[in-house]
Amino acid sequence: MAAPRSDQLEPTDLNNLIERLTLKLERKSIRVGGQHSLEQDFTYFIADKNGAGGFIVFHVTKDARTYQNEEKLPFIGEVIAKFLQRCPEEKGRLLIPMRQCRGYLKLPTYFQRAQKKHMILVEVDLKDKKITMHDSQGSFVQYQFYPDAVQKMASTLEMQYQFNGYQMQDDDVHCGYYVHQYLKCFLSARNEINAHDILRTFKMDFTQSRQEYLTIFDAVSTVIEDPAVLRRVLVVGEDDEEKPVEEPSSSTSYLYSSDEEDTESSRPELK
Repeated sequence: MAAPRSDQLEPTDLNNLIERLTLKLERKSIRVGGQHSLEQDFTYFIADKNGAGGFIVFHVTKDARTYQNEEKLPFIGEVIAKFLQRCPEEKGRLLIPMRQCRGYLKLPTYFQRAQKKHMILVEVDLKDKKITMHDSQGSFVQYQFYPDAVQKMASTLEMQYQFNGYQMQDDDVHCGYYVHQYLKCFLSARNEINAHDILRTFKMDFTQSRQEYLTIFDAVSTVIEDPAVLRRVLVVGEDDEEKPVEEPSSSTSYLYSSDEEDTESSRPELK
């Protein structure tokens, strides 16, 4: 039976799950928005992996530069630019959930059927200068019809680009759940190689409703050595002990250029 659309995680839902995952992490923020979205303090969380360049986890961003398109979400290019301005010597990995919300074939999004509504995870390796897109659903064929803002951003930043389309999600509902699981995997896994290996074959069997899922997942597990145990943690939210789960009742313009603007009308620049 297909999951109802009402079970789809909204960006606010995923942000709440991220808050739970990062309860014990150092919390900081950068000021973003104004031109592409509402002006706001945008939160990120620092997970130090034994002092060896850890993960920096962000709230949800968007791939559209148009103000009216998901105006509460900041444009991913601006977020990365502002972070690099603040932390130019950082060599960790940025983990950035991103809402794909532009129009297929660059069509204006007031044609609702032309607008994509999908969530992916963007991994930015600042040490090795590489950007990886983790997409639970996508394939290269889909991106022949959808403008890939991440690939363009990688080129602008002079970074390598890798697209991982796992094709494990077989519906149009559970992309946000997969992004949450990917974040949980990176924060729980022994190292990034272990995490990447798990993500290639990770597939969820969804039995919970949206509200049940939001209730079950409370906090990130500690580092787990056994991949089989980690897979169980990802799916049901347990830790490495056996226990039952109860059923719940300005200078950022170098990241985007004017030759590939969305075809939607943009909001005038705020003064």
